Amino acid sequence: MSDQMLAEAYQLGKHHKLDQFVVTLKVNYKLSDLFYAFYLIAAIPTIIILLIFGFFFSTNIAMSSTAYYALVSTVSLLYLSILLVCWLRKYKPLLLPLRKDLHVHIYTAGFICVMKSQAEVVRWEQMKRVSYKRATIFRSNDTASVVKIWRQDGKKFVFNAMMKHIDILGQLAEREYQKRNQQAQATIKKKNISLFLNDEQMLF
Repeated sequence: MSDQMLAEAYQLGKHHKLDQFVVTLKVNYKLSDLFYAFYLIAAIPTIIILLIFGFFFSTNIAMSSTAYYALVSTVSLLYLSILLVCWLRKYKPLLLPLRKDLHVHIYTAGFICVMKSQAEVVRWEQMKRVSYKRATIFRSNDTASVVKIWRQDGKKFVFNAMMKHIDILGQLAEREYQKRNQQAQATIKKKNISLFLNDEQMLF
């Protein structure tokens, strides 16, 4: 992590009073992502155009068997090449250059999501809902992990394979949410018991 980003983390944490700084998660941007993006942008429309072309000629013009097999082979090869690209990338979502500056500063009291100099603050007590999909045992890495966090104002934050070590945020957010949810349920249960006892005393 650069000194500039570290200074930003401490400055934002102090300004928003998020207590102790823990770690910063950054987008793992690679130039190969741009290649994959350009390839899919070219391959997918080509498949669609070929399918439309084949459907049009098969219904309006008699297509020879050679042309038919050539069309089917081309579409199949393009489709298989897309699957191969996805497999090589471990089915990670496309990492667009527009999001390469995305990073998250994590603190003991919450986290700050920063992109294009805009900071979104989420305190642990502000989390309305947390969905953390862990990577499977067979693929114990971040590429299959997805973290979704809803803030109380309705704003949704989604983090996945774009961010290296995203499991740190997922585990921490899930733990803090469950802890506060359990505390809230215990408080409600205690109030209900207290109201019940008061009603019982009034009856007697």
